[in-house]
Amino acid sequence: MKTYDYGIIGAGIDGLTFADTILTHSDRTIAIIESAAHSIRSQRRDMFLVSRALTDDRIGLTSYTLKDWREAFHRARIGRLPTPVELQAYREYVLDTRLARSGRLERLGDVDYLGNNRFRSRSSSGNPQPIIRRSIVNSTHGSQPNQPSCGRSFTVASSVHVVKPSILRAHAEMKHRTFDRYCVIGAGPVGIEVMLALIDLDIPTEKINWVKPREGWTLAPTSPKAPKNLQKEALTAMAHARTAADLSQRLEHLGLLTRATDDQVPTHFVPHMVTQKDAQKLRQVKGVIRKGHVHAISEIGMVLSHGAVPMPRRTLYLDCTGHGKRRGETPDVFTKGQIELSQIRLSHPSFSAALIGAIELSDLTAPQKNALCTPIHGSNLALCFLTSLLNHHAWFYNRNIRRWLETCRLDPVLRATAQRLNAFEDVPADLSAVRAVLPRAIVNLESLVEQTGAVDPLRA
Repeated sequence: MKTYDYGIIGAGIDGLTFADTILTHSDRTIAIIESAAHSIRSQRRDMFLVSRALTDDRIGLTSYTLKDWREAFHRARIGRLPTPVELQAYREYVLDTRLARSGRLERLGDVDYLGNNRFRSRSSSGNPQPIIRRSIVNSTHGSQPNQPSCGRSFTVASSVHVVKPSILRAHAEMKHRTFDRYCVIGAGPVGIEVMLALIDLDIPTEKINWVKPREGWTLAPTSPKAPKNLQKEALTAMAHARTAADLSQRLEHLGLLTRATDDQVPTHFVPHMVTQKDAQKLRQVKGVIRKGHVHAISEIGMVLSHGAVPMPRRTLYLDCTGHGKRRGETPDVFTKGQIELSQIRLSHPSFSAALIGAIELSDLTAPQKNALCTPIHGSNLALCFLTSLLNHHAWFYNRNIRRWLETCRLDPVLRATAQRLNAFEDVPADLSAVRAVLPRAIVNLESLVEQTGAVDPLRA
């Protein structure tokens, strides 16, 4: 039996980014477990949960981003949304060259992970099963690696066309297939990206319906021309907001939040990044169905929580709901024998994976590691921003992590801040102003979280 320090479940970009950090900064060994099911989950995440608002220099390995790869191979789409073919080609290239050159990484494509550090070989020759000394790394982002998907949350008649969203970009013929109507079910990150993909395929917006149980705020990327005091203004808004709705409106006014509707005020938060241009595209879709969750689909339409909606017989339904995801409390990033690649910086999956790798290599106990990377999850705006602030504060307070941030290319904003803090004994005036308002912002966000009944990460 071969022994490895880490077994990474799934070969998505996040898992490879974690592997890059480990291989670059240590002599530890890694096995990439690439069973078909886990690889599909990872590829779906790469396709639809990597926000199109992220530039290509924020996607991929710290040492070799998607932008580096595009420039090296003279790709014409530098700076634009990557296609599935590009993501797959990038993934294969970094696996076979950038990571493999270390001699400490192996791809195991004929092994299934059964949970509890147990594996099963699918090879007829009965190849030895790996032994993982340190941790299993879950990069599938859908369910625990040993848990099957729980299936759809609604019933479907046999003659109804219901597909996974990957068909939009995985099959070119989708553009030429004729349906009377296209109906996207789900308003989370996947639903948003699928809606934008439909619009990019030039499907008329009058032929599109969007089932949205709730309207959500989304993050808007910060413009390079944004005022230098924007960070202070955002913290001031968090420090003085009286309610969660007030906080949302203040952040929208600053250009930090956006919405995909003109006729509804969002009531929750979708931790996903959408440009103002793409938000305007989403507003063009007028066939929004706000009758709760879908319970059943038949040839003549849908039954939802608050009524039925007739639909043409030739309707293509795109299931973007969150079935198969964990319910309830999100686990810690670090538990005994397992590392969960969670989002610890809002809408920055590659950065989150790289930093988790750096924290794993630190000389800290599991509770100390978890204190540096509380997962950001859920739809409570105040809670998401509070968790994010607490994470940022912990990173800059830890000297070793701050030094690592200096060199991380995946987040230019945090990198520049870390460089300035490490370069001067005294905190620069603008950062001093930010530091002054930070405690009040944290205290007020805690109060807003308590108002909404969510769980404060400091008291969990």
